[in-house]
Amino acid sequence: MKRRTPDRKPAFSARTQSHRSLKVQPQIIEGKLAVTAKGFGFLVPANRSQDIFIPAPYLNGAIDGDEVTVSLIPDSMLTYEQRKKGLTGRVVSIANRANAVIVGELLPHKQVLPFSKRIPKIIQLMGSLRDAQIGDWVSVRLYPPKNHSDKLMAELVERIGRTGSISADLDAVVAAFSLPPPYSEKEEKKAALIEPPEIPRRDCTDLFCVTIDPFDAKDHDDAMTLQQGKTPGTWILGVHIADVSAYVQPKTYWDRAAATRCFTSYLPGRTLPMLPRSLTKKISLSPGIPSAAHSVFFTIRKTDGEILKTERLHTRVSIQKSLNYDEVQNFIEGKTPKTWDKETIRQLKTMIQLGAVLRARRLKTEHALDLAIPEIRVIVDEQKEVVEGIVHKVQKSAEHLVEECMLLANTAVAQEMLENDIPAIYRVHAEPDPEKLEQFIAFMYEAYGINTGPLLTRVDCNRFLASLPHDEKIPTIMNAFLRAMARAEYRAECEPHFGLGKKHYLHFTSPIRRYTDLLVHRQLTAYSLKKPLASYKKMEAYAELCTEKEQNVDEAYYSANDRMKLHYLWKMAQEAPDKIWHGVINRISTTLVGVEIHELNLFGAIDLDHLPLNRKKNSPKKARHKKEKSNQNNAKFKIGQSVELYVSHIDFTRGLVLFLPN
Repeated sequence: MKRRTPDRKPAFSARTQSHRSLKVQPQIIEGKLAVTAKGFGFLVPANRSQDIFIPAPYLNGAIDGDEVTVSLIPDSMLTYEQRKKGLTGRVVSIANRANAVIVGELLPHKQVLPFSKRIPKIIQLMGSLRDAQIGDWVSVRLYPPKNHSDKLMAELVERIGRTGSISADLDAVVAAFSLPPPYSEKEEKKAALIEPPEIPRRDCTDLFCVTIDPFDAKDHDDAMTLQQGKTPGTWILGVHIADVSAYVQPKTYWDRAAATRCFTSYLPGRTLPMLPRSLTKKISLSPGIPSAAHSVFFTIRKTDGEILKTERLHTRVSIQKSLNYDEVQNFIEGKTPKTWDKETIRQLKTMIQLGAVLRARRLKTEHALDLAIPEIRVIVDEQKEVVEGIVHKVQKSAEHLVEECMLLANTAVAQEMLENDIPAIYRVHAEPDPEKLEQFIAFMYEAYGINTGPLLTRVDCNRFLASLPHDEKIPTIMNAFLRAMARAEYRAECEPHFGLGKKHYLHFTSPIRRYTDLLVHRQLTAYSLKKPLASYKKMEAYAELCTEKEQNVDEAYYSANDRMKLHYLWKMAQEAPDKIWHGVINRISTTLVGVEIHELNLFGAIDLDHLPLNRKKNSPKKARHKKEKSNQNNAKFKIGQSVELYVSHIDFTRGLVLFLPN
């Protein structure tokens, strides 16, 4: 998974725009508060107008996600740095708490340090601690806010577990991000009894149908078939998706349960499925079992990959071979598994040829962003509470083959829904904000002396990405580049997908783990059977819900993965105390030198308090010495500098690792 940042834009930076807006904006504005890890926030107005910057001192007890009322602050009362942010305000009242229950570490004096970096204030507990002890993860319920008070007070709800324990750390992530629990045994048994209604389906069980998934995949919701076309020089590609909508009917218990979750949550060592396992096992496209599918067939010209015809059908398929990416990649590289028969080998050779033609055409005509960023996953055995290691997952040709087929299906379905005016949920990726691009361009020049040139189009971006040197700085540069991009989201209105270079696009191919895909399937089924469609307004509400849920699930994954990386670092520090880690300086302030460890794609800091400092015999006082030491130590570093480091200290609660230079 790629690390992504929200595309919420800050207020206008140009002062002429800000002054002009002050004349028409009401002095009191209502909206939702988004607080950053640095402590300041932005009000997202209910009327969707420009965001309003809220400095940390003006939050007045409001926390991330709260619905608040804000009053605008005149420029004359602001500092220069605050004025540069555009419209600025202060919270005057809190209408509704987004998170009444907060997770954190219990500190001495009944204080709680919040798990979320977006809640920078310490919470004061009132009442009994019961069985909770200092150093435990706890959940607490905030008292109703008092206006004009920045104090957060709460009562204990429950003890979660001991900080630094793998199981308790994962429990804390689940609680902090309000992820739903796994389905109960009773629910699993009930879900296993579901049978789909009969609808007309084309029998495709005679086609050679293959699934290709990660080696540890629990569910198989997509498969492919490939035949020679009726016209010479053509192929017929079939993309077959498990027909989840046949099993999960609207307004049922299981539909409501799926809509509550919206996505399957994948944490290291723990998976929280959108649908019960007993049901997805039944729905999955499994070898030797005729399965209900929703299929899209493409007639494709062999020479250049042009799509000549598209047809969507409800089908019944039978999987002849269930493969994983490693097997297929080995085959691509010339190592044929001994268990494969001649038909499997023949089919895979043709599919690989097709995948290459499709990819070449897409990259040439659509100029999709080439973001080949390794995904670093931590492998956790939760039952044994052991981090087994890390995996550097780089997308290879086997993944590209499947990706091309799924992109084709997603695009074709989006086009069909658009042409037939079927309300849908589209996947939209806005163009990058010019101001963020300017900041990235300036960062590249200041940190690395690299002149990026213009980054106005995908062609420009790909030219720049292709020119980068392949060294330890790549992860830092790529992460900075991604932060300059917008975040993809779901919308009921069809708009372009900048990253993929597509004018229309949606998600159709993963209905077992994404509610958006299930809704698209449901709409198409209703359209095919001439039944009533869900309205545009309903799709709009679901699009907004799924966008929020996706961001929450993503942040939970990153939080859990980063914390498990700390456990991996701790394990390595015990086994090899002198191990050197290679990093790149990515941030410098008066109190902090931030580093990125490219091997782990993990951010940390250099432990300035324990760096040696040569001083004269007659030293200043302690406070002055601390500032002097910080400034002198910081002067040794510069952004973009490569450094060799070893672990100094790991703070499991704050999710932070400190390093010392070698």
